[in-house]
Amino acid sequence: MRRSLVRFLAKSLRQESLVSFPQAPWAPTTNCSVLRCISNHPRWIDFSNTYTRYGEHGYCTSGALMAVIISSQASQCQEEQQEEKKDSTKEYHTAQWRVYTDQARDLVRQKEYDQARAYLEKAVEKAVKGFGADDPHVASAKQNLAELYRLTKQYDKAAPLYDDAIQILMQHYGMSDIRVAFALHNIAGFYLAQQALDKAEEYYQRSLQVKLAAVGPGHTETSSTLFHLSEVYWMQGEQDKAIEYGSKAVDALKTIGSNMMAYSRRQARLADMLLDSGHPDKAEKQLLEIQEVTPEEDFQTHARVWESLSKVYRAMEGRTQDAEACMDKALSIRECHKDEYPLSYSACLRRVAEIDLKALQETTSLGDTEAMALKRHACKAAQQATAWSKKTLQSMMTQKKKKKTDTRIRVQHAALEVAQNLLVSIQLDCTGQESPAILVQSMLDVLENPDIWPLNDSSSRESMTRTEKLRSHTCQDILQRVPKENMPTHIASKLQRYI
Repeated sequence: MRRSLVRFLAKSLRQESLVSFPQAPWAPTTNCSVLRCISNHPRWIDFSNTYTRYGEHGYCTSGALMAVIISSQASQCQEEQQEEKKDSTKEYHTAQWRVYTDQARDLVRQKEYDQARAYLEKAVEKAVKGFGADDPHVASAKQNLAELYRLTKQYDKAAPLYDDAIQILMQHYGMSDIRVAFALHNIAGFYLAQQALDKAEEYYQRSLQVKLAAVGPGHTETSSTLFHLSEVYWMQGEQDKAIEYGSKAVDALKTIGSNMMAYSRRQARLADMLLDSGHPDKAEKQLLEIQEVTPEEDFQTHARVWESLSKVYRAMEGRTQDAEACMDKALSIRECHKDEYPLSYSACLRRVAEIDLKALQETTSLGDTEAMALKRHACKAAQQATAWSKKTLQSMMTQKKKKKTDTRIRVQHAALEVAQNLLVSIQLDCTGQESPAILVQSMLDVLENPDIWPLNDSSSRESMTRTEKLRSHTCQDILQRVPKENMPTHIASKLQRYI
């Protein structure tokens, strides 16, 4: 009976044309072959039922035993199929996560933040389904969405996402992993953008401790966190602490001898801090070091250093000529690249005029001829700066309306440059055919133009953007430096609103 059953199974399998066996005597090994083939056959559950029926009718007790074995294998196969289906579903979700993340990244570059947000929200959902809720990929997806909310100033939505990401990373990697440090650094920047300086300091310090443990003091990432801590302390009014951390940030990059652009930028910022805290001699030393290590082809850094040195020498007694010489070198560099960097060229021209203005105000030994020549030089620079900045602003406004590359922030910087150039022209009394009052009105026009400055319902300084704070400083300068006889009352009251 057993041989009849095995023959039946073998014949059935051959008829399916999916498997074949060697023609061999019916022996126990053949039974094993049949069982092995049945376990891989798509209809083996049907054969299992056939075995079961044979056993139920008492034709073959060994067939009933085999039916139990095959039924057990059927259950195992079903479990394997379910696992394969789960794996396939997970792979689908992870693939979708990658697609949504890439699409969102492209949309962010195009400033299409609403569409990017929708894709990043889907990316978080797919990451959870594909990797599991506690996987680091989910932390990455949540950080991406949090960064977008930070860019669009939806801080209340960003905060919990940052916290979730940090908790996942700490749970997965522990507290001494560099990826945890990156997450802590990001959330510190989130609080810094809101002027929550105490929270920013806390998270930067936590990030710094992890980076020191993970990569040591002589690393670019350690330098980055030190530099940001320096800025936080400067904003808190702790100048000595800010200079201490700024010096550590510079030393960290100097130790590894790489990333010279970041090294020069941070050293220049340290020089500004030293100058503003009353140490122009130390600032000069820092700037001269930058000039020595900066490659000649890095014209932007060289120009910035000459401008900074000019500022340093203006703060020193009897160094006006040195300041003029440095600014002339900066201007010659800027002029070669004025089409590429028009606002930098305009700002450099304005600083030339400001140096001449300071010389006219402070030097009493100049003769009339020398004073007139110096004033003509200053007026020429101020007028060129004004014309160039106005032309740049107009071009940017046109491109903004056509939705081209210039962003609102760049347009705002151009408007501030126009206002500052007009202010210097008023101080030099070189207004040409226009009266000072007209120039003051022109300054107000660019500082409150709704196409440049969106309406801000909140008067809180903490809610201001960086360019709005620069506008506040510019309005304050205008009120302080424009003679009262040239400042109409209604314009003064409007400027006061932005301070």
